[in-house]
Amino acid sequence: MDLGPRVDGAPASGPVARNVVLRPDVLDQLDCVTTQLVTLVCAPAGYGKSLAVASWLRDRGHDAAWTTLRPATIDAVGLWKTVIDALIASAPADAAALKTIRDVVALVPDETPAALASWIAGRGAPTILVIDDLHQIAQPETYAQILELVGAAGTGLHLVAITRHEPPWPLHRMRLDGILDQIGLDQLQFSEESAAELFHSLGLPMSRDDVALLTSRTEGWAAGLRLAAIGLREAPDRHEFAVTLSGRGGHIADYLIREISSRIPPLWHEFLNRICVVDEVSPNLAVALGGGPDSGALLERMAGANAFVYQVGTTGRYRLHPLLLDFLRSRRTPAQLAEMHSVAARWYVDNDQPLTALTHLTAGGEWATAGDLMVRHVASWTVCRSPIDFAALLEPIPREALLIEPGLAAGVAAARTMSGVADGVDELVEAAKAGIPRTVGAYRRRLKLLLDLVELGRRRWAGDLQSVLDASLEIPYSPAELAELGFTDWASMRNLLIANEGLCRLWLGEHDAADATLRSAVSDDLGRPIVLPILNARAHLALLQWSRGELTSAKELAEDVTDQGGAAGLTHSAQLAAAYTALAGVAFDRDFHDEADRWLDLASSAVAEPHLSFAVAVLRARLEWVPGRPRRCPFHPRGCPRRDPTHLHAAAADRRRRSVLHRAGGHRCAHPTQPPARSRAQPRTDPRRTTRLTPAPGRPTPHRR
Repeated sequence: MDLGPRVDGAPASGPVARNVVLRPDVLDQLDCVTTQLVTLVCAPAGYGKSLAVASWLRDRGHDAAWTTLRPATIDAVGLWKTVIDALIASAPADAAALKTIRDVVALVPDETPAALASWIAGRGAPTILVIDDLHQIAQPETYAQILELVGAAGTGLHLVAITRHEPPWPLHRMRLDGILDQIGLDQLQFSEESAAELFHSLGLPMSRDDVALLTSRTEGWAAGLRLAAIGLREAPDRHEFAVTLSGRGGHIADYLIREISSRIPPLWHEFLNRICVVDEVSPNLAVALGGGPDSGALLERMAGANAFVYQVGTTGRYRLHPLLLDFLRSRRTPAQLAEMHSVAARWYVDNDQPLTALTHLTAGGEWATAGDLMVRHVASWTVCRSPIDFAALLEPIPREALLIEPGLAAGVAAARTMSGVADGVDELVEAAKAGIPRTVGAYRRRLKLLLDLVELGRRRWAGDLQSVLDASLEIPYSPAELAELGFTDWASMRNLLIANEGLCRLWLGEHDAADATLRSAVSDDLGRPIVLPILNARAHLALLQWSRGELTSAKELAEDVTDQGGAAGLTHSAQLAAAYTALAGVAFDRDFHDEADRWLDLASSAVAEPHLSFAVAVLRARLEWVPGRPRRCPFHPRGCPRRDPTHLHAAAADRRRRSVLHRAGGHRCAHPTQPPARSRAQPRTDPRRTTRLTPAPGRPTPHRR
């Protein structure tokens, strides 16, 4: 529904606007008006409440008495005079009787509801009465008189109350009694489809992505979309306008000043200015930001008044509309914002929310404190969420700050390495190393350990698995050692090291040791929805099961990994590549070649390490030899006859599975009689170590290939 200018003087039909988008879902919800005694349409300013009701009346062909309250008509006498005038306009044949009631309103306003109910009962047809801007009424007794009219008129009256906040009626009891339906913000918000239709009706065809950006930024706010359309018409680059839309200036800022900022009490205005630095605020955080001891009650009142303040589920937290946040922040000086960010960061650190604290420290330019926080927590941050998303979260940190503060440089290098992004990592590592002499004590030791983890990741992406294994065994992982260094989430770091050890042993051919180590990694319960090293360890465990011919268990485990990773938005991440490869191998062994092809496509799309990429290539090459399949490999010897693997002996199939891992790992398999290597799954005092396995003769290791 498009929000346009109101046209006063048309009380029977409501507001009029051009380019109205008739949304069937909203119109269908408003059909309850003709069957319900009271319909409450409640949402903040600019959500198209009045236009939705007016459009429904016109579309359905209903007559209604429409009155819009103004500040001058907020007492009982003014209310009933405007209501009677609207009834006269909608039923001119009864003008004389209604004027008689109007003449006595000023004398006995308390008797007006009964008089109007008597007139409605004598009409013989239901009356639809629309009271717009009901929130203009301040006196509770006036609200009570409206309910008195509803009760006295019975089914002869259908009241539509349009308001910015809920009236002081017993709404819960009215719902239980079946006399109230309510249409709110959730129903009135524009969807992407409705927004696209609005822009098209205004002669502004937009791409789907740009419509999605504008709808998300405005949160479906009708006025925001209409004001954005005005800006789009004036903008030289519509895509750039959609990307940079904010409430800091232009038409949206003017509307917020006129409809929100200038209409709320000064106390509310000052309170919003103090809390606007955070995206979500709890009562305790609001107190810390200077909102006062009554911050909780004030937040509750503002949310109830629909002043663009919303409660976040049942968390006890609140948030402001993003465009209102833009507007409020633009009115604060840089020094004020920096101080507010500092206060918020300290509160988040004290309340065990270090990642949110980091965003405020970097926004406030407190690079040293941000660097120390980064070194302490970056390991757990990178393993408990998508590494690509986390790396994107750190992008706003300026390059100058990264090169000056070693903790920030090492943390961003760790995030990029975890996501498989090599760009700029060398520079960041050098900057972090150059800053080590400026650090002291435990901070210096933490920084060095983090750089060791970064180096471990870089070697793994290069395919130097033996070096990764050696490093994994040397880096400390016990809770006591990590706690002494000042790390808080030692469990995540321990799990990261054990998972790295397990996958290295798998690709180096130490299958028994790999099995024990990977199972030790996946047995850790860190109490988080997603832990990337555990996901990766489970994927490699499925690959190991496939290599041993345990097809059913490998398939079940790999499918569980892909389901869990897909639900977390990690479909194309490196952590799932091994699971895709295992599923491709299982499908290939069962002669489901098309299915194997699809799994190999997914494995290739994931950010894969060299050894895993090579395994995918080996499986792809073997798939090329299947008779009757189109050749995808450009290097396939067209003139060579191909063997049919569907009749291979089971032992030959087993050799084929094992050779995929052995070729990819670049090492011979350990002899069954060799003693197992020391593993983190065993006590660290175990003196046994395996003999380092050498590459197959005449074949280079994968990282040199």
